[in-house]
Amino acid sequence: MLTQVARSASTMQVTLEETSIDVRASFPKAEPFGGPGMERLDYTLDLRTGAAPDVVRELVRRAEGACHAANSLRAPVTSVIRLNGEELPA
Repeated sequence: MLTQVARSASTMQVTLEETSIDVRASFPKAEPFGGPGMERLDYTLDLRTGAAPDVVRELVRRAEGACHAANSLRAPVTSVIRLNGEELPA
């Protein structure tokens, strides 16, 4: 995400003085080792810049839209398995 923020800032000609991100994930506790996937993912993005709040909101909107990790978590996952050229029912 920070890479996308830096790229968006560059294209928007926004100077970032400092950036940091705190990422936290929670996993189901009922399953051994937390189960197969996350229940939620939260992040706090800290930016230091002289840019106006509306510009920063747009910068973050663009960065989130281009972040492969964030988009992967938002999109549903589907799969098809083929065994020796034939679809294997789930």
